[in-house]
Amino acid sequence: MSTQVTPATQLGTIGIDDEPRGRPRGTRSPRLEGARRPSPRKVVTRTLLNIAAAVVFVMSVFPVYWMVNMSFTPTNEIISRDPSFVPLDFTLENYITAWTREAAPGQTDFPHALGTTVTVTVGVLIVTLL
Repeated sequence: MSTQVTPATQLGTIGIDDEPRGRPRGTRSPRLEGARRPSPRKVVTRTLLNIAAAVVFVMSVFPVYWMVNMSFTPTNEIISRDPSFVPLDFTLENYITAWTREAAPGQTDFPHALGTTVTVTVGVLIVTLL
C-alpha cells in the first residue's frame, strides 16, 4: 500500500489520500480499553470523604475567623450573651488598647510582651543549637 501526499495548498484537499482527519462532527470518541465508570459505591465513598474534608476545613478555619472577628468587635459585644458572627459595630478600639494600655507606670503592655517573647525565643534557639 502506498500513500500519496497531496499538496495542502490546493482547495478541496485535506492531506494524505484525501481522508478527513479526526472524527466526524457529532460523534463520540470510542471508549478507551479498560476505562469504566466508577462504581456507585466509589462515588458515594468519594462524596462522603469530600463532605468530611469540608467539615474538617470549616472546623479548622472557624477559630481563626472567630479570633479576627472578635478583634474588630467592641468589648461590650464580645461579652454579650448573643455573640454575632459579623461585628455589628466595626471598631479598631481593641488594637488601640493593646498598643497603648499600661502594664506598669510608663510601660505599655504590647511592647513589653513582644520583648519577652523575642528574648525567650532567642534563648530557646541558643540552647537548642548547643
